[in-house]
Amino acid sequence: MPIRSRRRTRSSPPGPTSTREITTTTVPTSRRGARGFLEILRLTLAHGADLRSTNRYGGTALIPAAERGHVEAVRTLIAAGVDVDHVNDLDWTALLEAVILGDGGSRHVEIVRLLIDAGADVNLADGEGVTPLQHARGRGFAEIARLLAEAGAH
Repeated sequence: MPIRSRRRTRSSPPGPTSTREITTTTVPTSRRGARGFLEILRLTLAHGADLRSTNRYGGTALIPAAERGHVEAVRTLIAAGVDVDHVNDLDWTALLEAVILGDGGSRHVEIVRLLIDAGADVNLADGEGVTPLQHARGRGFAEIARLLAEAGAH
């Protein structure tokens, strides 16, 4: 199977137009999830937070949460329906960030497992054409490489 080309799924959310939107966008979802503020994240999601809101790198909350090893935030965002294949301005997805910027430890292994189970494209390469599996092998992350290979990565 050939390496898939990158595709952007990002869209810019409109500004708040109602009291409810102002309340749920005061602190962007991307920052709440990225910092692992799980209860705040859950509350804002319950009140209609925009899953498409992005940070300064064009990433949704899932991307930095995956990179920083916030397993429960990743699980919560996936359950809420965040796009697991969203590509940020650096041409990275949550899966790529978990591998490239993660430490290969148990939290990042679990995050990779969650992303795969949620249907993340395991062959969606970075801007240089390097796949998550290639990054995992290059960093010596054997367990992550095994999970990716079992999911059909190459």
